[in-house]
Amino acid sequence: MNQIRFDCPGCGQTIEMAEEAQFERVKCPTCQHEFFPDKTRLVRPAPDAPPSEPASPAPPPPIQQQAMKLINCPACGLQISPQAASCPGCGHPVAPSPMSIPPDPRRRGAAISSLVLGILSLTCFVFLTVATIWSPLPFPLWFFVFHCWWRYWLWDLCFICFVSCFGLLAASIILGHKAHNRVQKSPSQYAGGGIAIAGCILGYVSIPISLAMIAIMLFQRAQYQAEMEASSREAQIINSESNLKQIGIAFRLWEGDHNDRFPFNVSQAQGGTRELCEPDSNGFEKNPVPIFMVMSNELGTARILVCPNDKTKQAAADFSSLTANNISYQLRTGTNVNSDNPTEILAVDPINGIVLRCDGSVEPDFHYKKTVTNN
Repeated sequence: MNQIRFDCPGCGQTIEMAEEAQFERVKCPTCQHEFFPDKTRLVRPAPDAPPSEPASPAPPPPIQQQAMKLINCPACGLQISPQAASCPGCGHPVAPSPMSIPPDPRRRGAAISSLVLGILSLTCFVFLTVATIWSPLPFPLWFFVFHCWWRYWLWDLCFICFVSCFGLLAASIILGHKAHNRVQKSPSQYAGGGIAIAGCILGYVSIPISLAMIAIMLFQRAQYQAEMEASSREAQIINSESNLKQIGIAFRLWEGDHNDRFPFNVSQAQGGTRELCEPDSNGFEKNPVPIFMVMSNELGTARILVCPNDKTKQAAADFSSLTANNISYQLRTGTNVNSDNPTEILAVDPINGIVLRCDGSVEPDFHYKKTVTNN
């Protein structure tokens, strides 16, 4: 009986069998794979060799490989090797099973952390810069934040956020350098050198952006502070003008009851203060307290005698406690200071350079501000 040999399509093991069995299903004794013999895998037996001396004993057969786990053909259900390209029974192609890729045991946590922190720091600084320049409020939000300084909790919160951004920036750079050095020294244990470099680059890019934002914020704060001071001065000037107008009205009311004469032109016997007047070389009264006291009913309150810009004077609680320290405005006295000379100066605000004339009008005059300030 002639013998033929086939190669198993599953494991490649050569199988020898009778020639009559080549059209029957064969089971590989090594991998237990069942298949129909393929003529292309047929190995013809070599011609009979002449008789020779008895051969030496054959070596023991090799240990059979561990049986492979078979899979079912999706078309015919035949169990085939997972490494077969097609089913030997029906010829249906079989996709090879994906090879499992072993995970890289090298560590790259510091490199990834550097990249994440770099992205966060750059994003935060860009957002804060845009919010500083383009704000939906009438003025940028950072104007208000810096104007508050330490007086409001909003400044504390924004200051913490700003410092936190710098912390992210510094951490991304430090971790990036540390991770890169680890990769250079121990490439078998650490990986992610490119990621670490990217984290460092993002951290360094954030530095000029942060410096630009600081410059913008400081410039805007200085500009806003100047605008606020100008607005505050303008409001205080308006309040001072209002005080002088009320003083002028009080003088007009008082003279209406005293033959059109102001208190410093009326004797004490008639309710005036003429005997108490002590004008200086410019005609300004050295002690205006008695004049304002005799006009207490017309003035109504002693608070209007203090200029809002005068930080050295405080308003008196009432006229009984009125002193020179409770008066910011200076009065001019003299016989020519009366309603018959409407353009004559009656009082001066030495802080803001505002004059009150005898007709009750109020107007700025910085010449008098300079003169009074020098005196």
